[in-house]
Amino acid sequence: MFSLDALPYARVPLLGGPTAVERVASAGLTGGAGPGESVWVKREDRAGTLYGGNKVRKLEWLLGDALESGRDVLTAGTAGSNHLVATAVYGRAVGVQVLAVVAPQPDTPTARRNARILHAHAERLWVARTEAEVPFAFARAWAATRLFGGASPAVLPVGGSSPLGALGWVGAGLELAAQVAAGELPAPDRVYVALGSGGTVAGLLVGLRLAGLPTEVVAVRAAPSWLASPWRVQRLAGATLALLCRHGAHSVSLGGVRYVEGQYGAGYALPTPAAIDATSRAAAVGLALEGTYTAKAYAAMLAEPGGVRLFVHTANSWPLEPLLTSALDDVPGSLKGLLR
Repeated sequence: MFSLDALPYARVPLLGGPTAVERVASAGLTGGAGPGESVWVKREDRAGTLYGGNKVRKLEWLLGDALESGRDVLTAGTAGSNHLVATAVYGRAVGVQVLAVVAPQPDTPTARRNARILHAHAERLWVARTEAEVPFAFARAWAATRLFGGASPAVLPVGGSSPLGALGWVGAGLELAAQVAAGELPAPDRVYVALGSGGTVAGLLVGLRLAGLPTEVVAVRAAPSWLASPWRVQRLAGATLALLCRHGAHSVSLGGVRYVEGQYGAGYALPTPAAIDATSRAAAVGLALEGTYTAKAYAAMLAEPGGVRLFVHTANSWPLEPLLTSALDDVPGSLKGLLR
């Protein structure tokens, strides 16, 4: 099996080892589990040691590149973005300054908490009052870093979804195949994962196919269609595979992805009845979901019984009190207007 250890790219260890796979008790399912049916969860929510979720794997490579080149990183996201929080928290932990452009999103308890953590851990923030302002705020941020002759920052795309960032999720696909081979779970018929900026789905797809697993990847859209699109996933998966083939990987077919649209709801981060029900069912078996991404992916899994299903838990479940000790008691004024 192809190994990422052969790649000539810097990588900073954040993950802390393979994430566990666990069987989901029937209490967390709709109508229980039928004969020959089983449901499993990949515990990415416990990735890392400071802040879990799907960004940790990407940041091993993205922050590794920044450290090797001695640059700050510049990225963008919404006020409650898990990507921005994870990048700021782990950037500070490894000595990379994180600069970020912050855009509006719906006001939720998760968004308020994340905005406080982001403000406390990022080096500097630039506010975009509307989505249309993001490119201009990004240009201002870039210019500010160069004003006094500073080095150009390493630009991280939205969600960390680049071929380099997707390598982390190639690793997840290879890791899952190794867990199947070790008997930790049966080979899944379907794996359900929330679709945002596309890097997680694209990397996972490449990793599974390199490992020879034919598992169907069910990508559940949880972000606006201009960002969470099949075209974007396939383009990113192709670019990631091409990068790996330059370093010894064999070419594979990247089919076997299905896109689910019906769980998105009325808008980004807005709850749906199915997601609310999924959150309740998951809580009954000790899984804490959030309404923007993971509850919608879990709802899609509940709606499709049968076979061996795997849910990829891409939110954070580590306690946040250590990250909030240095944060303000409320959303800072500079970000409060972005939560609407």
